Amino acid sequence: MQAINAARAGMQNNGTKGNVRHSLLMQVNEFQKVIKNPIHALELPAEYWIFTKYLMQTLGTRLAKVYALEGSANTEVFKAVAANKPKSSKIELWPRKINLNEFIADYALILKLNVIWADYCGHPAYVNVKTGEYTFPNMDTFVNFVNESNSPALYYMTFCCNAMHLKFGVKGLKNALNPAAADIPSAIIDKLDALLQQSRVSHKAKLIFKFAYMGGKAAITPMLTIGYAVNVKLPAAFPLFNENRLGAPKALYQSKAKLTKKAILTLLEKGMTTSDIVHAINVNPMQVAGIRASLTRKANAEYADTRGRHCCSCC
Repeated sequence: MQAINAARAGMQNNGTKGNVRHSLLMQVNEFQKVIKNPIHALELPAEYWIFTKYLMQTLGTRLAKVYALEGSANTEVFKAVAANKPKSSKIELWPRKINLNEFIADYALILKLNVIWADYCGHPAYVNVKTGEYTFPNMDTFVNFVNESNSPALYYMTFCCNAMHLKFGVKGLKNALNPAAADIPSAIIDKLDALLQQSRVSHKAKLIFKFAYMGGKAAITPMLTIGYAVNVKLPAAFPLFNENRLGAPKALYQSKAKLTKKAILTLLEKGMTTSDIVHAINVNPMQVAGIRASLTRKANAEYADTRGRHCCSCC
């Protein structure tokens, strides 16, 4: 269990995700200086509350409230989230059954939220496998917020850009978002722009944050965090972020098998057991055993080869 927790902690503490958090915090800090009002934030804390803790450290008395949601259906995960909750009256952990989109729709304006990080980590679209029709509920929630809100806010979203296991794959997802886009991250932003324009609220939201990176349980999944400034004119010196750590576009379309094998190899090299790897990245134990056996055979072959070599050219 310790090894599993260490793997999860590593996922939340990896350098790239840390850079996303710190860049986002930099914007929140400067945003508060512009609007002057205390920050009322919404986020998904996960088990370790990393962003929440940094938010408290960064803003201090300028932070009014953090509303935290944990949507996992796993009771043990929710218990861990609750157990690790920082001891502060500024933090309110809502019940597990509350849906993020429903919460934003029902409470965002009532609670005067001015910083929202909808850390979905899922796909930007859902597809009906019978009809092939795509829907965009997470994006619709953002557009509705922009449409209904008249107060300054920063709104961030995190999406998975790998659609290998969706019914129609990466090509189908990109076609649903924007067929002309160079890659999934660009297509996501293009679709959001189109939805804002359709609702005639594009003038209320400005893209200020774009960070594409490899994330997920073993840092092998292409991810995108984007952020918009809503109902606010920011000064010229306001920090903007546009970073791509995905490398060449083909990195988005690697097969799931190759990515999984890479993750297993990485964890084996770190000394994790087969059982711990299975729980940490949700793979078949036979797959881990097979890769472990191939590594053992390779090591034995290399050892036998060195045993059979002559010590010098004259022997």
